[in-house]
Amino acid sequence: MAENDKNIRQSLSQPLYSIVQKKGYNNLILNLPKLMILLCSGLIGLNFLNLAAACGTAFTCSRFTPSLDYLGCFRGHDRIYMVACVYTAIILGFLFFGTYNRFRNLYGNEIQTVMIGTKLAIIILLPFIGYTNEVNAEHFISFEMAHNLLLKLFMLLCAFWVIMHYRTIKKIQSKLNKGENNWFTILFVSMIVMIGLGVLLMIQREW
Repeated sequence: MAENDKNIRQSLSQPLYSIVQKKGYNNLILNLPKLMILLCSGLIGLNFLNLAAACGTAFTCSRFTPSLDYLGCFRGHDRIYMVACVYTAIILGFLFFGTYNRFRNLYGNEIQTVMIGTKLAIIILLPFIGYTNEVNAEHFISFEMAHNLLLKLFMLLCAFWVIMHYRTIKKIQSKLNKGENNWFTILFVSMIVMIGLGVLLMIQREW
């Protein structure tokens, strides 16, 4: 594990993919850390583009800045919102694949099954979240209750996934090097912030 920091830094300077011949077959090797950075940058850019378009047309953002979820109810912006939801599901799929390969030996069979189910549920929920929000703006039947329920379930599953991985990494904390311990601290702080924001959002939606 002492080589992880060095390997990650080196991977960012390497090509996005490479083809390696092994046993007479061509194997495609993806540079997952670099791919994740590119995909996340694209997602952030897409959401900012949607927000910038809203501020330049339908909203006066100096007085009221709409949330991305709120924009999903407006024609034109709803399409970008739906694409962003599916795009996020793809990014999370790569993230889940990487974490599974890294930590699968630290889980028992039962916990591993639960984690796989959690990951699949998170990925499946995202398109439905986008769809129910989009339908709210166009259909005479309101899907607001279903949309809110899916959002809450999504946040709870994400919080559960993060907490489970935090507990897993904590078991091997003594084997982490300085750089990995710094990232572990960032994970802990991010986890607290995520839970706090999730609770705040739920309270805000209720009131």
